[in-house]
Amino acid sequence: MGAAIYGDVRTAATSTFTDGSKEQTDLSFGHWVLPGGSDSGKPVFGNSVVARPAYRNPGHGGPAYVFATQPFEAPDGKRIAAVTLPENVNIHLFGIGVG
Repeated sequence: MGAAIYGDVRTAATSTFTDGSKEQTDLSFGHWVLPGGSDSGKPVFGNSVVARPAYRNPGHGGPAYVFATQPFEAPDGKRIAAVTLPENVNIHLFGIGVG
């Protein structure tokens, strides 16, 4: 779960498997206030809206958004040993689900 600032951000994380192989997975997020550059609130990059507070500042400022990316599943027979996040200050990552 997360959101982008200063516009929509397309980026990726890298999963490293116990056998040493690696695979990138999408970690793109829409802008926290104007996903897709409009006030429609429609997610971009296949994101899903998981939270939408009515205001981004106390009592004013309009809605904000927190998104979930599409799930990543390790290939059959592989186990994830580590996840390397992108070095991008314009995404805010709030949570990662495992299981």
